[in-house]
Amino acid sequence: MKLWGAGGAGRTGSWDNYSGGSGGYAEGILAVNPGDVFYTVVGCGGKHGTDVGGDGGYPGGGYGTRGDASGGGGGGLVCVFTQDPTLGGSPLICAGSGGGGGYRHGGAGGGEEGGRAGGNCGMPGTQSAGGSGTRGVDGQQFRGGDGDSHGSQDSNHEDGSGGGAGYFGGEGGCQDAGGGGGGSGYCDSSLQQCVLLSGSDGEGNNVNPPNDHDSDYISGVGVGTKSA
Repeated sequence: MKLWGAGGAGRTGSWDNYSGGSGGYAEGILAVNPGDVFYTVVGCGGKHGTDVGGDGGYPGGGYGTRGDASGGGGGGLVCVFTQDPTLGGSPLICAGSGGGGGYRHGGAGGGEEGGRAGGNCGMPGTQSAGGSGTRGVDGQQFRGGDGDSHGSQDSNHEDGSGGGAGYFGGEGGCQDAGGGGGGSGYCDSSLQQCVLLSGSDGEGNNVNPPNDHDSDYISGVGVGTKSA
């Protein structure tokens, strides 16, 4: 199995300094039997902040909150489960997704620990917990945190970008327009030859995920974007 995480988004308009973080990469080999069925979640990239905070990528990406530099959304969840997770399915492999950016860079998705974002918040997801500890909304298992906990997506208050989803999601960014943390990757012990690669933070102008030269990679997947 080969998975690329979803990219976070920056913002469109003034203060569009940085991109969201790119998604990470996960690969592993699983022994299967005829008739085995697995449940795959392919999340979307985050949406750009505009006059309001950008939506998080569905499902699980954190949304940005509104301010003078409304944050972008984090990338959505990309995992393979034993069955529907709402019915108790367990994760087999996840590629962490990137956090939203804008005025500050978004954190990279993927690896055993996602990337920390630019600004004072946006802590990354790890192997045991979502990003937390500052003023961004905490990340959770399979979900990135929303932007500043004192703000909202569509009323002008405290701006921050959304965290990326992952095995554990990144924390949202906080005032002043901080980036969202990246979500972590994961491989279950039943997989062989597991590879977890970290993406790139949003310091560049549209940043690509790792292993983007692989023959199975589809152009544009997992890219952390700067502006629409």
